Amino acid sequence: MKYIVFLFLIISCGKNNIERKLGRFDISVDESKIVYDYKVDSLTNIYLMDISTDESLPLLNKSGKFSNPKFIYGAGKVVFINHINKPEFWIYDIPTKKIIKKITVTPGFIVDYFPSKFENKIYYIQASEFDSYSPIARKSFHNFDIYQLDLKSFQTEKLSNMHSYSMTEIGEINKDNLIVSMQGAKEESGLFTVDKKTKITLQNLKKISIENDTLRNSTMYGNPVILSQNKILCSSSYQLVLLNLDKKEETQILPSTGYHYRTIRNIGDKIFYNQTDNSNNITYFNLNDKKLNSINLAPKNIK
Repeated sequence: MKYIVFLFLIISCGKNNIERKLGRFDISVDESKIVYDYKVDSLTNIYLMDISTDESLPLLNKSGKFSNPKFIYGAGKVVFINHINKPEFWIYDIPTKKIIKKITVTPGFIVDYFPSKFENKIYYIQASEFDSYSPIARKSFHNFDIYQLDLKSFQTEKLSNMHSYSMTEIGEINKDNLIVSMQGAKEESGLFTVDKKTKITLQNLKKISIENDTLRNSTMYGNPVILSQNKILCSSSYQLVLLNLDKKEETQILPSTGYHYRTIRNIGDKIFYNQTDNSNNITYFNLNDKKLNSINLAPKNIK
């Protein structure tokens, strides 16, 4: 009898131990909507929140391996990744509430991407996937490189041949230049800029250097947000810092909370972020006053 009770306790605890986790998010330019991925156990769906009504609705009628949604600038559309067999970019039209395109790209794991504000293209970081020694273990990711997807022809092009140890984020400084965050050897870690039109190599990546650097040696910079041509907001060793590229100075914006930053976004000087604190919140503030506010993104229709 005691074995039956013990088994019942295990099953009961298992049912209540469901993982619910906010992933990455994006803010519409007019600040009216938030799109984000939300995981329940092993499955993830994409949600769209109307900020004025505080209502979140799933974009898809079933959960899967969907992640990292972003608004396509000025298009009334959302793009996100589907990793099932080969990776795909799915494009969702907000007015019609429909998936209007599924674009399959070359095999590999898409780490990060962004839809360009200046071109009808998506730039993304992709790593090669390698089987692990154990048949039940997750695949490992190596050889990170930069690619582009043309949204007119739906053709992809590999822009680099670096086989980088690790690349985590990619963004756009202006119509000509990209910014990437990398981790590896000391000289290959930090934030780097590169001209879009060049064949990208480790040699023509330009590292962002800071003269009042600390023991972190600029190697921990990540999650870059472009505020202007000469100012970048980013995370660094659990902190939020502002980099002045003209003065080559770092200024602390928010001190460490002990959690990593998962996503950082901005609309002008208004900053939005979430961290690895399992709170389902995004926090926002204005750079002028740094008064912190939060929005809880846990979907109300998930039990």
